[in-house]
Amino acid sequence: MKRFGHQLLSALLLLSAAIAQQPQWRLINGTAGVQTITGIDIYTSNPDTMFALGKGVWRSVDKGETWVQINSSLGGLGAIRVDGLNPDYLYAIVKTPTSGDGVSMSTDGGKTWNSLGFTAGPLPNAFVELNPLDRKTIYVGLGRFFLRRSVNRGQTWDTLSVPNADGWMTELKIFPANDSIMYLSYHFGIYKSTDKGYSWVRTASSTGARHLALDPKNQNVVYATFGNDGFEPRGVFKTTDGGQIWKQINTGLDSLQVYNWNFPAIMINPKNPEELFLGAGSVQNKILYRSTNGGNSWFEFNNGLPDSGGVRSIAIDTLNRKIYIGVNAYNAGGIYTCDLLTGVDEIEQSYMPKEYLLFQNYPNPFNPTTTIQYQIPEDANVVIKVYNLLGSEVATLVNEYKPAGYYEVKFSAKGGSASGEDASLLPSGLYLYKISAGTFSETRKMLFMK
Repeated sequence: MKRFGHQLLSALLLLSAAIAQQPQWRLINGTAGVQTITGIDIYTSNPDTMFALGKGVWRSVDKGETWVQINSSLGGLGAIRVDGLNPDYLYAIVKTPTSGDGVSMSTDGGKTWNSLGFTAGPLPNAFVELNPLDRKTIYVGLGRFFLRRSVNRGQTWDTLSVPNADGWMTELKIFPANDSIMYLSYHFGIYKSTDKGYSWVRTASSTGARHLALDPKNQNVVYATFGNDGFEPRGVFKTTDGGQIWKQINTGLDSLQVYNWNFPAIMINPKNPEELFLGAGSVQNKILYRSTNGGNSWFEFNNGLPDSGGVRSIAIDTLNRKIYIGVNAYNAGGIYTCDLLTGVDEIEQSYMPKEYLLFQNYPNPFNPTTTIQYQIPEDANVVIKVYNLLGSEVATLVNEYKPAGYYEVKFSAKGGSASGEDASLLPSGLYLYKISAGTFSETRKMLFMK
């Protein structure tokens, strides 16, 4: 028990020190005063090249160090996407002087743009997304019922089915390892497809989401931002089972409640899915938050950023180890950057468990509640169950996929367990608790005394 406590305390102390020395954000040359950067995208074949959409289109060819405006006529409303094989092909949700709000395409690297003909007047929401496994394939969503796909860089378009949903579509995300898996958020629901968008099933979310983020290594782990629309619940939510259960993960974000939980952007580090960045929009509050434990807790990540405003877009360059954000702030707007993967990651790695362990519960004997701690050295599906001496299952405390780390769970013989099962009628006596994680399995005894 002491071993677990010392390891965890050391890790927390070092992590706290690293957080206190988080890297400094800096405003990038050529972007000072540029407001409302709604989208940033990186050319995957050569990350030295990237594009941004705001009041016009901006381009950098030197790893984001300097930016030049290459088009001044477009007004950004949402994302910008660059073809993964040819940076001349760009797609954007824009507002133009001539064709209204809709989807436009460029074939000359963003200098000139042509409408794809998909417009719907002032759009409450719209998106454009590229297939991460085939970035010649484009998805466009407008309003409530308009969902199109092109597999040839916009030459022809297929009509896809849409859910029978209320409200309008807000975002589409595609699982990077299997492009059959997609999640589509609506104003009043989140839907999942397992057949590339030909059919959709509603997840168990009680309302809709503004933005989504998918774990690149686990198709069942999805993050969603709820809020700024007057509906409950609000904040950041996470599912680890493909949408059957959504858990609120707002620890560290309480100060944003007065601003209606306005989160315009969320992004996962593709190389470390436990690290997330969350852009906030507020009047007098911090505008960027970071989590290093899969959203279980958040902390401010604002050194060098304005004290108020908002972060509308986030992009991560894993090759050059940089993160970029579009900041909207009075007299301080623009594109900011800082180093990615600082000492926090190495510290976390150093203090990750080296072996599977199931610790003795404490207190023991107990009445009515006890704590069970365990550690896993690698990502695994973890199951912890409680049995009586006859081998009958009493409760399931844990049954979910978890990243490597240290954990604890409580079991109560009065009023239920961590999974909400009623164990209030348990008699005094010996009980067994068993963990199964990957190929590891261990069983321990505990004594309940009324």
